[in-house]
Amino acid sequence: MLVPDFTHEFELGVWKATLAHLLQILYSYGGTAVQDLNERYRLVPTFGHDTIHKFSDHVSGLTKLTARDFEDLLQCAMPVFDGLLPEPFNNSILNLLFELATWHAFGKLRMHTETTLYHFDNCTTRLGKALRRFRDNTCTKFATHDLPRETAARAWCRCLKASKGKTKWSEGTNTDAEGDGPSKQQLLNLLTYKLHALGDYIKSIWQYGTMDNYSTQVGELEHCQVKRFYAWTNKNKFVCGIARLQRRERILQRMKEVNHERAAAQENHAQPETEDLCPSLHFIDQDPLLHCSLEIHYQMSSSQKHYWDISSWLGKNRNDQATKNFLPHLKDHLLGRLSGLDYDGDETSFMLRVNYTTYDLRRAQDSLNPRTHADIMVLARDQEDSHPYWYARVIGVFHVNTRYMRPGAHPSIKRVDFLWVGFYDGDDESAFGFLDPDLVVRGVQLIPAFRYQRTTALLGLSIACQAADKDEDWDWYCINMFVDRDMFMHFRGGGVGHKTTRRETSCLLDDQDDLDNSPFQQEKERHLPRFDKAFEGDEDMDEHEDGDKVGDSEEEADDSEETDSMDGEDGDEVPAPFEVMVDNTVADEMDEYGYSGLDQVLDEDGAGEETNNDVDDFGPEDGEDVMKEFEEDSFADL
Repeated sequence: MLVPDFTHEFELGVWKATLAHLLQILYSYGGTAVQDLNERYRLVPTFGHDTIHKFSDHVSGLTKLTARDFEDLLQCAMPVFDGLLPEPFNNSILNLLFELATWHAFGKLRMHTETTLYHFDNCTTRLGKALRRFRDNTCTKFATHDLPRETAARAWCRCLKASKGKTKWSEGTNTDAEGDGPSKQQLLNLLTYKLHALGDYIKSIWQYGTMDNYSTQVGELEHCQVKRFYAWTNKNKFVCGIARLQRRERILQRMKEVNHERAAAQENHAQPETEDLCPSLHFIDQDPLLHCSLEIHYQMSSSQKHYWDISSWLGKNRNDQATKNFLPHLKDHLLGRLSGLDYDGDETSFMLRVNYTTYDLRRAQDSLNPRTHADIMVLARDQEDSHPYWYARVIGVFHVNTRYMRPGAHPSIKRVDFLWVGFYDGDDESAFGFLDPDLVVRGVQLIPAFRYQRTTALLGLSIACQAADKDEDWDWYCINMFVDRDMFMHFRGGGVGHKTTRRETSCLLDDQDDLDNSPFQQEKERHLPRFDKAFEGDEDMDEHEDGDKVGDSEEEADDSEETDSMDGEDGDEVPAPFEVMVDNTVADEMDEYGYSGLDQVLDEDGAGEETNNDVDDFGPEDGEDVMKEFEEDSFADL
């Protein structure tokens, strides 16, 4: 069984070659394009526990990068490359990066439907066209050569050969007749196997399942760990040396944890006055959260040892735009929460954990805090808003003990959790407000739109700014829909596990390419060949074509009965698969998201009854190649 190698064929193959050529174009363009690229990647915020790491200071060197590093570079590439080159080259590069990121997201989905595979096939077609347009319209306009590290490596090899007397070194030449000189011209090569193999991925997913079942990325990550230790050994009996280094690393890690606990116990918790103004705590004051049930949507600390005197704190921040009408808005928010009113957007601890269900029906959790991962998204409550989400930055995580003096009722103290947030798309009056943590969909990565630069005119000096921003803000932000697969399905629509947001995000299904809007034939509508006929010999097939009878009357009767039960090819009536088996509501949802191949339904009494008692239909999930029509027509040409 031969299956595609996603890690080496795409991440370390097609994308790495494309990225290298993009860097060669930036070097050819000159100016500060390469330096700006390195600076922008460095400013990209991290996301999640290990989803997006901090990038190095010299990304353009492409040194010591693994497959997961190239994956992160692709997921954050569009805001970084935007504006580095003039038009029309900038637009061509952004279109190419979008198709590469979309293809990468489709390829790494852990759950596929017929609809997603159909869109994956169309994305392969668009990717091939984008690569050819990039080669013909952009690459031909720049004289690209080796990257500096490649030129230095080639020069070092020539010096080594010259020192051994194998060749002569000629100074002052850019290149020789064999192209082995210090500088060598480079062109984008699309005639590679790795690029040609992209058209086979859809077929492999049909036959063998999603790519995570046979990915080599896990082994590659562990290989990098071993290579790091190998470089520290003397290359002699390196197995024992690597084992000793791993043991030392564990000991040092334990010592670091013990020292951190001692420092936390001896640390004076008194902070400077400027720190008291910030609505977040120092990491040394953190209150570890215990594991909670995944059925709970969010979790925050219940500790009350860190508290504020609101009047005193508001007096110190009376000139801050973020605290304008703070107390009236807070009372309105708490009153609405206690009264049981729904949040309509008109209302204006230290860490928050948000549990959610991913697109593939798995449990996941985002950890949010005002210092690092502070960006969130909630469902838009404005019916006139065409976009399904609102975006906000968490300024503070709080809980208050409230006493609601309801007429005719005994007052009782109730704890209310809330977030103090600043909305990205809001005017001066509604930019800051309060939010129920239960309304948070999940955390989101917002990358600055680097081409529009920074500004101090929007917010000014405010405690809402993070310390790293130095009281500056960006004019625009880009929403990274490719940060992980679940986020990709949130913005694409149609995620199986996104049941609670399905109605609000249905508008995203209308924003599709012309290829995706064209009708396609689902599996239930295809007339697939019989499984047993797919493996008959040529002689048997010739006999059937000539009209010869095979077998005695009993075999013919069995074959006829079996065929009737499976496909109804002999004219017997076969009940419609959805109108009879399931109700209209379920059928509509299954049609919308491409679910098919239903073999079992529940009867009216609730007992399970198979619709086919004789023979089960074999499909691509069984590893059988019966998709003849799919093989001939559905693959995109690159």
